[in-house]
Amino acid sequence: MTGPTDAERLSRAFRALDAAGVIAREDYGWGRGDGPNIMYGEREEFFPGARGFVHDAIDRGPGLLFYGVFTDEERQDPEEQAALGREVVEALRTQGLEPSWDGSPRQAIELTTDAWKWRPVHRAADRRAADGGTPALLVNFDDRRLDNGGLVRFSGQGMVGDDGVWRELLYRLTPARGSYLTFITPDDTALQLIWEEGPRLRVEVPDPEARVYHYTHLSLAQAEQAVAALAEDGLAPLAALRGSGPLETESWDA
Repeated sequence: MTGPTDAERLSRAFRALDAAGVIAREDYGWGRGDGPNIMYGEREEFFPGARGFVHDAIDRGPGLLFYGVFTDEERQDPEEQAALGREVVEALRTQGLEPSWDGSPRQAIELTTDAWKWRPVHRAADRRAADGGTPALLVNFDDRRLDNGGLVRFSGQGMVGDDGVWRELLYRLTPARGSYLTFITPDDTALQLIWEEGPRLRVEVPDPEARVYHYTHLSLAQAEQAVAALAEDGLAPLAALRGSGPLETESWDA
């Protein structure tokens, strides 16, 4: 299995922060000033219980992370903001990144630009990997967020040629209600991952003949294992999902 890039480590850290109540976004906003304003919209739309936020800014280029706490006061409490900064730094270090930060709430958290060097998403007319080897998974997605960053910058589909690419897409997808990824095998069966309120990840296999979905709710790590079984072991989507635990069934008309 291909090892994670720093970019994948950043996305993994951000997903851990999302799960902990801190809205974490890549390619977000156009500067340090407008990021918090959009983040309040993200909280209202997707995460009403969020405590704080962290993001980078498109026009500042890669390397800086800005963060803050949500408050009804005119200004953030410096101690609370610094505590959030420490939480972000710890999440980054847990994933193997080496952030630079002096502990001041007035100081952005710095990372090397490698944390924004994503593997390319390969596109092709056939269903083969970029190296001409193992048949690739086709991916369709919709990344729900209030700006135009993240996966929104890509078109809605592409060829996924190796585990490094599909893992980066999996962890980079914004965990906002309605965001989804669909991995389609060379025989045109699908494994779908859909973020619900919470955020909570629903993983399902559509059954067109029976007009039902077979589904369960998984952690991101468990979903990664299911997609790996699909991509690396060649398991059918339903077999890959059954390996993650018991399934429920829902009619297409529900």
